[in-house]
Amino acid sequence: MENPYFNFISFIKCRTLLILRQLNSTLHRLKASIVLPEFFRVRFLLLLVVFSLLCNSVFAQSNTNYQRQIQLIDSLRSFITQELKLNVADSFYMTWKNTGEDKMYNYVYASFGDSIKTAHEKGKDFWFYTIEDSATAKINQLKAKGYHTLLYKTAGTSDAQLNHKLLSYPDEAIAFIVFHEATHQHIRSQNKLIPYIYEEALCDALANRACLAFAQKTKLIGMDDVLKQQGIFEKLNAFLNKQKSVVEKFNKEKREYVFRSNTTKVKATTRKANQFQKDRMNYEVNNAYFVRIIPYALHYFEVKDMLGEKIELNKAMEAILKQQEVH
Repeated sequence: MENPYFNFISFIKCRTLLILRQLNSTLHRLKASIVLPEFFRVRFLLLLVVFSLLCNSVFAQSNTNYQRQIQLIDSLRSFITQELKLNVADSFYMTWKNTGEDKMYNYVYASFGDSIKTAHEKGKDFWFYTIEDSATAKINQLKAKGYHTLLYKTAGTSDAQLNHKLLSYPDEAIAFIVFHEATHQHIRSQNKLIPYIYEEALCDALANRACLAFAQKTKLIGMDDVLKQQGIFEKLNAFLNKQKSVVEKFNKEKREYVFRSNTTKVKATTRKANQFQKDRMNYEVNNAYFVRIIPYALHYFEVKDMLGEKIELNKAMEAILKQQEVH
């Protein structure tokens, strides 16, 4: 039987740590805006540094298996708010996923068999499930109707919660995921309706550019690892964009051959990739695979140019919205 006293103490401990980290985040945001006489400002900044170190140390020590990774995420969060000027929630990667810390989030994709087109009854790209058995049941239901399907599993979503799978990835992958999800949160904070087919590409493009900037500025992740990760993603994006056009030209029989060939190519390209990239890309290619990958790949290189080397997200968002007005 579980000890209720232990559960209560654990709850209080977790809530206290969360409050400490949220206060730490708030203080960092206030630092740039508070106007104080130099005498008091110096002491305020020293207090801020001490408090920040205390918060990060206490939280990391309570999660000793992931101390380094959690400290990395703290540094990424500071970079996101202070250098990139993105708006993220106070709870951004500060709390643990409640249900099954080692389990991944499940996205079900389905496409018509004769075209790359979502089969979602509401025209959405996917169905979302936190329980894998429910996702598998949906897959079986869709397969029975003759649709192409894909069960995509991921450790990161825009609700940005810590989980064991996320923290098991190499540092460059953790950085990519954190930057990607921060971009989602910032976009939504601006109340700008960025089309989904652009939003995912924008998140990936910013994540790649931000990883490079973070590696260069902090040296907390390896530049060679970041460049390798980006190179694999961009190689696959270019390949899959080309293959989408090829698939759309062929009949069903020829498509099956292309799908098998594409599956082999994706596996070969990710053979020396990190585990995050394998988890993200290594699936059997079919129409549903393209339904999933199109929002990430189709406009990737276009929005990467919009961001520029200065990583101007708001400027890129405005460019996308103006482009949509024209069309």
